[in-house]
Amino acid sequence: MRVVQAVRVGVAPARKHGGQADAEKPAGNASAVPASETATAVVGEVVALFRRIAQAEGWQPGGELDAYPDRSVYFALRRTGEAGKQTGKDGVVGGLHLVLPDARGLLPGHRVWPELPVPDPPGSAAHILVLAADGAEPASSGAGEPSPFWHLCAAMWGYCVEQGVRELRLEATPKMLRCYRLLGWPLVVRGELREHWGEPCYPCSLSVREVAGSLAEKAARSRVYRRVLADMVGIRIADG
Repeated sequence: MRVVQAVRVGVAPARKHGGQADAEKPAGNASAVPASETATAVVGEVVALFRRIAQAEGWQPGGELDAYPDRSVYFALRRTGEAGKQTGKDGVVGGLHLVLPDARGLLPGHRVWPELPVPDPPGSAAHILVLAADGAEPASSGAGEPSPFWHLCAAMWGYCVEQGVRELRLEATPKMLRCYRLLGWPLVVRGELREHWGEPCYPCSLSVREVAGSLAEKAARSRVYRRVLADMVGIRIADG
């Protein structure tokens, strides 16, 4: 039985398909959010999780978690079925908050690093504002399971490919920079260390293609990661 599933619960209007807001959409073969749950409710769960993690980790996001309501896309990591009952964590256990550029092409990182170049074309980049899972670091994984962050990354990758996003930007503390690189993300440091959310951080970037390439390398060595990669590209593979 699948332990987790990642679903997109978008808020920002789609930029290529008629301007309609995203509904709940699964990543690859993952199941959709149950019809009884609205996208707004699931986004609320994701943001509430972010607030709990921020408090536990000592982050100081201020009002930034709510600052981009019209250009945010959320991805929810859900633990379901027997796995959820056994852990006592049925429902949202992780999330990713992606922010699209504003009308000038600016991303959240420009607030702290205004000298960073504006993506060209402006819509070709997006900003990972938060990537977090309950009780997990990016490079961590359970027995026989990939890091929970990869399920979220797979869902995000599908969205980025659909919308023509080629570059991802994010902040990372020196510790998290090492964790992301252990995860397999070849982050490029784009500027100097400055305080962000109460912590010293670097502005970083990587390409959407590199996310897929890193996962493909892991999949070549591990059947567990092959399942994540199969979900990402929307194909099914036999278990066993």
